[in-house]
Amino acid sequence: MKKILLLSLIFTFGKNVNAQLPSQQWVKNVNGNVSSSDQTYTSCRDNVGNLYLAAYNNDADVLIAKFDNQGNQVFSFTYGGANNSSDIAYDIKVDNVGNIYFCGGSFTTPTNSLFLAKFNSAGVKQWVYTKSSLSTNYNNRFQLDNISNPANIYTVGNFNDSIYVSKISSNGVVLWEKSVGPGYGTDLFTDANGNTAICGIYQNGLNNDWITQKYSASGALAWSNIFNGAKNQSDVPKKIMISTSGETYTYGTMNDSIATFNSQIGIIKYSSSGLQLWKTRHAFTGCSASSATDMVADATFSNFYVCAYGSFSPYGGTVMMKVSSAGAKLWTQTYTNASNGFSPVSMGIDAASNTYVTGNNNSTVVPVGNNIFLIKVAPSNGAITSYPVFDNQNNGGGADDYAVKIHMDNTGHPHISGYTNVFNYTGNDLLLLRFTNSFTLDWQSTYDSQYNGGDLGKRGFIDPAGNFYVGGTVDNNNTQRDLSFSKYDTWGNLKWSNPFDFGNTYNDFYDMDVDNNFSIYSIGVNSATGQKDIIKVDSSGNLSWTSLTAGLALKAVPSGGAVVGGSVSGSTDFKFQKYGATGAIVAQNTPATVVNSSSYAQSVAIDAGNNSYISGIIQNITTVTLKIQKYNSSGTNLFNITVPGIGNGYISVTKTIFDNASNLLYVVAQAKTATGANYGTFICAVNPSGTIVWQNFYNNSEAREEFTKDFILSGGFAYVTGYFADPLNTSDQMVYIEKYDMATGALSGNTVYNGPQVNGTDEPISVRANAAGEIYLGLTSNYSSATSSDIVIAKFNSSLSFLWDLNYDDPDAASDQVGSLEISANGRIYIAGSADLSSGPATDIAAIKYCEINAPVLTTTDLNGSFTSSFCPGSPAQISASAGSSYLWNTGATSQVITSTVSGQFFATVAQSDGCSKVSDTINLSFKAPPLAPDICMVTVDSLSTHNIIFYDKTSFVGNGTIGFKFYREDLTNVYTYIGSQPIDSLSEYHDFGANPNITTKRYKMSAVDSCGTESAMSNYHNTIYIISVGSGQFTWNPLYTIENTANPVNNYELYRDDNSTGVWASVANTAGTQNSLVDINYAAYPNASYYVSTVWGISCDPQRAIVNTSRSNVKNMAAGPTLGITELAQATVGVYPNPFTGIVQLNSSENLKLVEVYNSIGQLVFSKKINGDRVLNLDLSELAAGVYQLRSLTESGWANKKLVKN
Repeated sequence: MKKILLLSLIFTFGKNVNAQLPSQQWVKNVNGNVSSSDQTYTSCRDNVGNLYLAAYNNDADVLIAKFDNQGNQVFSFTYGGANNSSDIAYDIKVDNVGNIYFCGGSFTTPTNSLFLAKFNSAGVKQWVYTKSSLSTNYNNRFQLDNISNPANIYTVGNFNDSIYVSKISSNGVVLWEKSVGPGYGTDLFTDANGNTAICGIYQNGLNNDWITQKYSASGALAWSNIFNGAKNQSDVPKKIMISTSGETYTYGTMNDSIATFNSQIGIIKYSSSGLQLWKTRHAFTGCSASSATDMVADATFSNFYVCAYGSFSPYGGTVMMKVSSAGAKLWTQTYTNASNGFSPVSMGIDAASNTYVTGNNNSTVVPVGNNIFLIKVAPSNGAITSYPVFDNQNNGGGADDYAVKIHMDNTGHPHISGYTNVFNYTGNDLLLLRFTNSFTLDWQSTYDSQYNGGDLGKRGFIDPAGNFYVGGTVDNNNTQRDLSFSKYDTWGNLKWSNPFDFGNTYNDFYDMDVDNNFSIYSIGVNSATGQKDIIKVDSSGNLSWTSLTAGLALKAVPSGGAVVGGSVSGSTDFKFQKYGATGAIVAQNTPATVVNSSSYAQSVAIDAGNNSYISGIIQNITTVTLKIQKYNSSGTNLFNITVPGIGNGYISVTKTIFDNASNLLYVVAQAKTATGANYGTFICAVNPSGTIVWQNFYNNSEAREEFTKDFILSGGFAYVTGYFADPLNTSDQMVYIEKYDMATGALSGNTVYNGPQVNGTDEPISVRANAAGEIYLGLTSNYSSATSSDIVIAKFNSSLSFLWDLNYDDPDAASDQVGSLEISANGRIYIAGSADLSSGPATDIAAIKYCEINAPVLTTTDLNGSFTSSFCPGSPAQISASAGSSYLWNTGATSQVITSTVSGQFFATVAQSDGCSKVSDTINLSFKAPPLAPDICMVTVDSLSTHNIIFYDKTSFVGNGTIGFKFYREDLTNVYTYIGSQPIDSLSEYHDFGANPNITTKRYKMSAVDSCGTESAMSNYHNTIYIISVGSGQFTWNPLYTIENTANPVNNYELYRDDNSTGVWASVANTAGTQNSLVDINYAAYPNASYYVSTVWGISCDPQRAIVNTSRSNVKNMAAGPTLGITELAQATVGVYPNPFTGIVQLNSSENLKLVEVYNSIGQLVFSKKINGDRVLNLDLSELAAGVYQLRSLTESGWANKKLVKN
């Protein structure tokens, strides 16, 4: 069964912590109808984010698969050449209406064919162009131009062992083809004018040379250059580009140095006329040879970025280089590893000029096999963000995965196409990976005591202003350890840091809390004497007081002061001590003595009434019991309860929280039900009266030991985290989260988190929730290495579905640890912990802040504030970013709102007041281009020979923003005067009543006008026909019907005669379209006849009036004199009201009316009525279609003509 696998990865960060984290988007697999192996060869994206993979399937056919931007398969189809050939597609593209094009080769015996195929947006074949011979033939690359609609296609490849270049029309017809050789083409680039640059290998005897050529849109060779490196060995071009200013850049592998290096990578720049301007190459230290892979450029072609495979020992790696448009080498970079080979295959670039390189990682360590790597490279200095390699875990990590191509979407997120052995090991399946970036590291800061013993961050708190307070221990002089407290502002600046020494000894940090004024309370223990000290440090870092204390459990009183729960040997009571804000003990108890028992206070909670709850264990000779005591603010004991139902095993309190909303105390403990049983989670809720509302003990059904570490209350649930050893692999320590209903204690969900190291240790330290109820874990984990630990953050939704994780690994090889993870009110993530950032021999206290914020939203409006995405030329567009404290646009602007009068891409970095910033998605701003010039179909004379009519084609203008058309007439030589306008929804005809066709000919032009008021260029003129009689039945017309810049449009002219001028016409003679006279040989027999001449077209045009297919001249009436339209005009005046009309019109005549006739614009009689001498007449013309009509009224003195317009 063929399978197409779509994965989204959670890649995390190693050394470079300034990068953004890709988070999971979707994971899908699609089953096809072909068994065994399918291998991706290439891929592309369309302009709305759909992805298309071109692959080679088990039937040796081309497989095309389309996926939407969410990874859902839209369709797939196959293409197979003739004679059961093996068919491979090497390139695929999609035009702006969704047509799919792909090219390649069909290989069989004895003939081989190159092919180019076009399928429509539904995957239906439109045409396939092939060209065959006995040699190896294929199309390697192609490009669609952007000057034709539909697009022409330019190809480069190999035919008859020579470089083959062609231009194919949108209908699959060869417009031109070129061949040069021997050799084969490797790449091409077509610019906005249809100029095409190609590069290829020109086979020159034993070695290959690098050929570059440029062709015009018509196929004329503009120039050709051959490059042969100094070593006279093979030079192989890989990529080519034409800049917007016309220069050509080509990149490849060169043998151009007489040094020991076998090959280098290099770029050659040619002028628009083919002159070599510069050549820049580089050989990498330690690299015996380089092989070019890919090249990308920034949007302005100012800088070029290239990647290549480098031959290093013992494993190959990826090498990169940045070169300016002037040829300056700006930086080079190498990406290698002692146990892995990195072979690049494709390169992408985002709007900020960050480059992304993907390829194949051949690993000799876990995960073994061929895997996919992805790195992000900073444009300024080439700094690399490396992501852990992708090894498809669905195949057990044992099969191979291959990248083929990388694509960047409009928001700068990378997509990778490739193939994998995910479902079976006997064949390949298609693979598609998608990433999004949602996370940034805002800052990091460390404190180093400069001694070798190591400094440890243990706990952190965030105040409302975003300041971060960190407590821990520092090494004093290699043998002593002091408590240390530090404050960092929201931007990561160290405000103060103070160590506190309790004697020349080793002091351990046990707990820390803060009051409402963010004064710090902490307990330390002298490791030599066991003496316990409580310390208060104010928010400015000053020591307020210290005091001996009896316990290790601590909770700050919100208004100031602290409560300590102490352990007592020989008692079943805990020691209760309450300290005031000045350090005086304001309340304490005297525990009763009980022989053979000891109390161990482990956690303190305080409710809104300042009552204190001390939880811990009571241990006697045979049992360990959970006990909770409550004291009021004066130190009076209010209740003592022992929690039953746990059994005779062991219990240890993890944490207690008093929830003022539910008015309950929640206790979480690590417990076992009996000696020898496994540990599990114990949780209970106790009301203020000391009644246990509910309790629960849970141990996963697997036989595993669970050790609780922390819990949090959020959204009506308690989330408990801890760790356990994998029962199937005890070397692998994993993390669990359990979710309990706060009202009932029922377990409502759980999940397991396991880092990427198979034998790694993952230990949760903190669990927290943000305002939206999402869950965060702070872990110490063997994330990136089995021999050292990293700081790791993992995020889950409230249902415990995994969202993402990231790791922080300091530059040294030391172990990094989480002390605590905290979430601020605005969702920022702070870590207090330990890391080695000072390159010293031991760890430092680390404070780290991450910004998890949504990307800024950009909106576009006009200057009046109306939202729009397309703007009129000359009318500035406003682009606004969502609210922040500072702004930096890609244009360099620093305001929230910017204006622009040019099309382009815009994005902004928006910073918040706490220093967090995020780059917006890119917005494409477009200004409407002027409309194209319309086409006149023809100009003719109406059937009554009273005026000229312009017919035009508006088909391509409907729905594209055009609102109407303007019409112009030539009355002075080459001066066209505006004569009128017509809206877009009118019939495609304009009646010019200002010109008399019976006097002379006229030339007409027209233009289109869009909603911005922008007028197009004028159309080509059309020149009407004017017929005259020269006597004896001979009629002439001069000039011929002409169209500007167009060959003679007329095949024939026909002479028509109306024998008695009654409207019945018949053709009497015709001549070629190049002639201008005809004779009616029966002229004498028809003295009352009328004549006109008409065209038989050699062109086609659709004015949406199919009945109009010819142009006619004026009418020549031989009996009445010059013309019908002139001699028959009555002296009477006939008025028409209303005009334009919708139904009934009223005629008012100065003479008696005899007959009324209405003709349409093509001369057909559509209404007739005889009148008995009335001078006022109402006519019901409501049945007529909307349009322009001619009204003829016969009075006592003759005919009167009027134009009628029906709306």
